[in-house]
Amino acid sequence: MSNFINEVYRLGIPARKCNVYSILENLNTKGTATAIKLKEFESHFQGLKRKRNIIIHEGKLDSEEIKSIDSAIFSKEFLGEDKILTDWFNKRKQDEIGKVLKKIHQDNTDVVNFLVDISETLKEPFLNRYNFLKSIEEK
Repeated sequence: MSNFINEVYRLGIPARKCNVYSILENLNTKGTATAIKLKEFESHFQGLKRKRNIIIHEGKLDSEEIKSIDSAIFSKEFLGEDKILTDWFNKRKQDEIGKVLKKIHQDNTDVVNFLVDISETLKEPFLNRYNFLKSIEEK
């Protein structure tokens, strides 16, 4: 998204150096509707970004959601053949997995909504640049 914003605003930031912070601090974008939405996006997903970095750089993640699912699975081993308790733990495991899937779905929905909002803020600057270039071309 940062590189797309870089292109729309024609900031000239090299692709390898273009990131959220370079967009937020650039004098041409700082304080714009795009920068405000981008900052909201960054803040909203800070926790997910932290988890992603741990997974990528450390190769592990101690997730409370996964721990609760694992504990349901682990505890089941102690139940033996008791069908009522086994069914109860299976249901608990399914409920926990459902919660994690619901959170993932909500995060995905939030990402799409932020991308739509950010894209909307880029319409005007894009059209302004386009019209400017068109006017130069006509001369």
